[in-house]
Amino acid sequence: MMNFRNSVILIVSLFAGWRGIAIADSTPRVEVTEAKFKIVLGDGRILQGRDVVGVILHLRNRSGDPIEVRIDSMTLAAGNSDSGIELYGMSRRDARGEWQPLCKPGADGRALGFPLPGVDASDDDAEAGSESFSIACTAGARGKCVMLGYRPWTAGAGGESLRPYFDACVRMMRADYCGDGRSYTRPGIRVDLWDSAGVQTAQTDMPFEAAWRADGALCLARTRVPGLSTLENLLAACPRLATTPPAECEAASHRPGSGALLWNRSAIAD
Repeated sequence: MMNFRNSVILIVSLFAGWRGIAIADSTPRVEVTEAKFKIVLGDGRILQGRDVVGVILHLRNRSGDPIEVRIDSMTLAAGNSDSGIELYGMSRRDARGEWQPLCKPGADGRALGFPLPGVDASDDDAEAGSESFSIACTAGARGKCVMLGYRPWTAGAGGESLRPYFDACVRMMRADYCGDGRSYTRPGIRVDLWDSAGVQTAQTDMPFEAAWRADGALCLARTRVPGLSTLENLLAACPRLATTPPAECEAASHRPGSGALLWNRSAIAD
């Protein structure tokens, strides 16, 4: 990704609820804290919450090309694990100058997202960000993990940081067994997960798939989509996974000191 200064440009528009703001001489600054936008104007005024609706962010995609991202709406998520999360409806300007949804719709039909600090090189969400943050969509792996309660900026009930659990969840969602960015899954496959921090508990009796840590799978009982890679081929590609026999993965990974943070089951796919 090309070097890009973390900046934002305010464009005067007639969006419903938009407040007219005089543009200061100095470039406004965008900050991201706890997956929320905070825009500091040149004169010291701050835009946050619904006040950011109508702002256009000048960012970069993964190839380093400039893109414009418009914040169209902001709503608060509701639920036990995702309450307090600000969800933004966002659009990007296409080559014809027209605004198109930045995020794909999730299972709930909503095409929403939020910013997360840092840039994920294997991001499967929106290709939009700066050198210090990127956009995660609720239909993508990172967005799903945050919505499930794995907020990397918080701690679990036992005081442990949830950052490694978030990383493990993202690896699991992508079926990134080797931890090298390669995904061995496809959309629409049901997964069930639980963890050692008590954020999620097992809900189904689907077949066990793998145990996970922040850098990928700890061990593997079976591949999620055999058509993409057989178990034998996967173990050959990732020799470290072969140190635990597949039939022993679930039991071995639950032993104290195994290093597993998260486990998952998944539906059987072709």
